[in-house]
Amino acid sequence: MYAARPEMLKLSGRDSFTDSYFSQQVLPLFLQQNPNLTARWKVAYDKRGSVIQPHTGHSVGLGAVDVDRMQKQKSLMPMTHLSSFK
Repeated sequence: MYAARPEMLKLSGRDSFTDSYFSQQVLPLFLQQNPNLTARWKVAYDKRGSVIQPHTGHSVGLGAVDVDRMQKQKSLMPMTHLSSFK
């Protein structure tokens, strides 16, 4: 966001805008209106909490980067390998 701010201000003709205005209004609208240009973009929003992964007991953040990292795992340990299920 910080790297894009000067160009975004210039293009919008504004003197300033808040981070939330950019991330909740401008960016989603741009992504929606430009699907071909943004198809390969990786937008990493801040995480909004976490959950406990039931198979491993590890905490997993609920943000784009965290969820991406979890999806790239090769495999999860089956529950039968946990001592409490033997």
